Amino acid sequence: MRLLIAVLVGFFSPYLILSQSILFVYADGNISGSSYTRIELNGKYIGTIDLGENIICDLDNGNNNIRCKNRAYDDNNLVINSNDKNVIVKVNITRKGIKVRQIQEQEAQSNYHDLISKYISEKVEIIDEPVSSSKVFIDGDIPEYGNTILISIKPNENCNKVDLDVMADYLNASLLSKYQIVNRDELDLLIEEQKLSLSGLIQEEKSVEVGNLIGANYTLLSSYQCVEKSNINLTLKLINCETSEIEWVAILNDIQYSKIPEKVSKLFSH
Repeated sequence: MRLLIAVLVGFFSPYLILSQSILFVYADGNISGSSYTRIELNGKYIGTIDLGENIICDLDNGNNNIRCKNRAYDDNNLVINSNDKNVIVKVNITRKGIKVRQIQEQEAQSNYHDLISKYISEKVEIIDEPVSSSKVFIDGDIPEYGNTILISIKPNENCNKVDLDVMADYLNASLLSKYQIVNRDELDLLIEEQKLSLSGLIQEEKSVEVGNLIGANYTLLSSYQCVEKSNINLTLKLINCETSEIEWVAILNDIQYSKIPEKVSKLFSH
């Protein structure tokens, strides 16, 4: 996360991203039906895969712990060491259980190199896009995946191109694969029970209060302003519901409204 931010604000050259070791995890086996397996890296959730699927993410140098969780079998752990190289982990799922092991490139699935090249090109694309320090500002650390987040959007009467329901759907889509998002029906019920007003949710202290009441770990407070054409300026503040402290801030200037899911999802990638 910090490496990506540094590149965006121009302190490092883009090639530094390419020097980052990469973890490639894929699943195969001969079991029938669903075999979804949760993958954790150093205690952090990085994705869920089924047979034939893969996960690609950055990998820190040194020892790293991979944990595979499947409700039908015991957890499996594997310690890997990147040594400044990419690491490939194969998760073999059969009726007898799960086997996890590190393999060599020649043993990987046939499209391994294509998938890695695509992952790297997408990371470089983040830098090559017009998101200079004047367009993107990020400060702080995102929370561990799996935390529960309440999304609160501050309406802007001077920006009629934004539909709040669509904006909420965009933000939900950005985070849903990484975090637990508070269900809108649950929120509406809580508002009714507690006699709260929707306008009150735009205040930081009220958002934190509601987050605590509904069991959220964080509140994502969002505000926006209209600019030219279909673009907006979007400000995101992530507030810890336990401490009421702002732990992470991102400002995206002059972005396409329809690109919010893509842009915000990248911001929440480790």
